[in-house]
Amino acid sequence: MLAGDEFGNTQYGNNNAYCQDNVKTANCKSKKRANTASLLRAVNLLINKQKTFD
Repeated sequence: MLAGDEFGNTQYGNNNAYCQDNVKTANCKSKKRANTASLLRAVNLLINKQKTFD
């Protein structure tokens, strides 16, 4: 996971975004994603499950 993935951030498959200045690397906070809340719940669930195995 990359920073912001739990909030629906994506680079659309681009692993070398540091060298680009375009829409793929933009962090558009004004663009609301409908599934952000459910994605955050799923990530929290996975983190809590992982903590039980540590």
